[in-house]
Amino acid sequence: MTPGKALAAVTGRSFADLVRATVPVAGAKSHRRLRIAVSPFFATHWLIPRLSKFMTAHPDIELVIENSSRTLDFANEPFDAAVRVGDGNWPGLTAVHLMEIRTTPVASATVAKRLKLRKPADLVRAPLIHVSTFPLAWPLWLEQAGVANMKPKQAIWMDTFGAALLAAEQGAGVALGLEPLFAEREQAGALRRPFAFSHPTGGYWLVHRPADGRNPALRAFSRWVLKELAEDA
Repeated sequence: MTPGKALAAVTGRSFADLVRATVPVAGAKSHRRLRIAVSPFFATHWLIPRLSKFMTAHPDIELVIENSSRTLDFANEPFDAAVRVGDGNWPGLTAVHLMEIRTTPVASATVAKRLKLRKPADLVRAPLIHVSTFPLAWPLWLEQAGVANMKPKQAIWMDTFGAALLAAEQGAGVALGLEPLFAEREQAGALRRPFAFSHPTGGYWLVHRPADGRNPALRAFSRWVLKELAEDA
């Protein structure tokens, strides 16, 4: 490492530690700030609808959430934890398993009926809605469904799974839904699954530096998330 890079790394760590310790609001010195980077789909479809319960139970915690799927550098960025999709393998970090997820195609009832979607091979007639941050999601699902060489009619690219689901609801094509996080939209009739097959695709994990496991605010958040998930199950 060059002297310049070494200095930048040290400076970045010092700045990150400073921001993590900073109290943002005058007069709020009793509050503990907790900064978490959360995968957008988990934030929108699970965390945010339940957030008021956490804040009511923990009035001493000031929560800062960034919707992000990017790779984080915990040593040089001011985050205490992140919720990420993966297999639990984050070298040098602590990973707490939250939930397993599976991918399965979803579409509006109108699109599923119009395109006669009854088996995976029927997707050849459909525009497939991809997520740019997970470009292999559809190829992996098609391979597992036995139609790896299929060439769909069209492709649409969105930046998040949430945007892809919204496009599917509006009839733009077929998206991959992450079970169990689209259950409410399915129950409301906004989306339907044309096929029974779903593909395991890892899970959501709460990831943080080992030393931050002693952070009381992070411990409170972790306990609350696990309790809520257990009640959902």
